Amino acid sequence: LRKKILEQRNALSEDEIKIYSRRIRKRLCEQAAFLSADVVLSYAPYGSEVDVSQITHHNMYLPRVTDAKEGKMEFYKLTPDAVLEMGYKGIFEPVSNIIFVPETFEGSVLIILPGVVFHKKGNRIGYGKGFYDRYLKRLSENNQNVTKIAVAFECQILDSIDGDVHDVPYDVLISPDNVY
Repeated sequence: LRKKILEQRNALSEDEIKIYSRRIRKRLCEQAAFLSADVVLSYAPYGSEVDVSQITHHNMYLPRVTDAKEGKMEFYKLTPDAVLEMGYKGIFEPVSNIIFVPETFEGSVLIILPGVVFHKKGNRIGYGKGFYDRYLKRLSENNQNVTKIAVAFECQILDSIDGDVHDVPYDVLISPDNVY
């Protein structure tokens, strides 16, 4: 299933990805959870993922893989003079020393989730390493004010998918045409 959906997503043209991503960004930035978030945890797009790189927030962090073998990542602050360098799997990661520590943070957190396959009711399938599920579990254990927003193109959204016991569901799914 992952392979099939990736092929469909990869078949989108650059123009389609730009247009659809712009519509998704607009919908996301209108969400109350985004407007009121003290911190936004985002991502640098990989391949044909939804491009959220133009979203700005006064307190934004991007992930950096810290242990690929164990599937661990941390989020680092995106400062105005931030440098991004190619990291794990060629994904751009921040070069920063300012780490987000969910165990001590007490404000509202919005995390924007990439992925491969999505169900309208909260399940998602990523790339299979569990980076986000591990981090979401840690984040949710330490902060009760977390909103998880997944972003996807219509070709990635199915009526049903089987979830895994380790999967952490998202709260909102935004596509170019809908908010679920």
